[in-house]
Amino acid sequence: MADFVEDAQAIEPVFALEGDEVPVSVEGRRFQTRCVGTGDPAVVLVSGANTPQTTWHRVHGKVGAKTRICSFDRLGVGDSGPPPPVQTLEQLAADLDGIIDALALPRPLVVVGHSLGGAIAMVWATKHPGDTVGVVLIDASSAAADREYGKQVKEHYPDDVELNADPEQVDFSAVPAQLDALPRLGAVPLVVLTATLYQRFAPTYPKMDQDAWERAWVEGQRHWASYSDVSEMVSVPNAGHYIHQDQLNVVIAAVLRML
Repeated sequence: MADFVEDAQAIEPVFALEGDEVPVSVEGRRFQTRCVGTGDPAVVLVSGANTPQTTWHRVHGKVGAKTRICSFDRLGVGDSGPPPPVQTLEQLAADLDGIIDALALPRPLVVVGHSLGGAIAMVWATKHPGDTVGVVLIDASSAAADREYGKQVKEHYPDDVELNADPEQVDFSAVPAQLDALPRLGAVPLVVLTATLYQRFAPTYPKMDQDAWERAWVEGQRHWASYSDVSEMVSVPNAGHYIHQDQLNVVIAAVLRML
């Protein structure tokens, strides 16, 4: 990765024109999208849970200097429309597929997912391996981590509004089983970027077992790395969950490897 990080550092970011955010319609539902740059293969960014696409601004700037890069707000987030009463990973991956078509992005392409977006990216890629140049996971959610988190919240904080809030209406209780059932990617290249600075629950949530959750998170990252015959797992120094904000050039380097 070192050579690619040096290349990433040398990229002069592009600045998007005003009005680069545009809505698209997928099966009658409104999704706000943003695209920057030109080139092939294109790159699609998939955000974490309840996270607007604005968190990708600096990634857009650097990758957009090399190729076409697009992001979007899922239903219930940012300027997109409201979500249905319940959403599954399969539905979210189908929305991603529809957005790729609505944006007229050529296939195959690179898909990059952060947190829950990583899980969505993997569901899409395993359903469309022929359309996938490569996958970059940024501290992606996993079956092991979601199972541990859900168990602890249910045991210690079942009525906490903040811990249980979900504007996207995702059925998180079903997520671990859905991820367990995913097929492998085979020869599709995969880079797994993992945080080294973990979110601390204490002192706000002192009943949470931080050590157990961290072990589950690392287990999940290692499990993701096993999904491809051509994979690399990178523990990113001095990076919290939002690696693309803490260590931008490492993320850019991972994307550059796929181009």
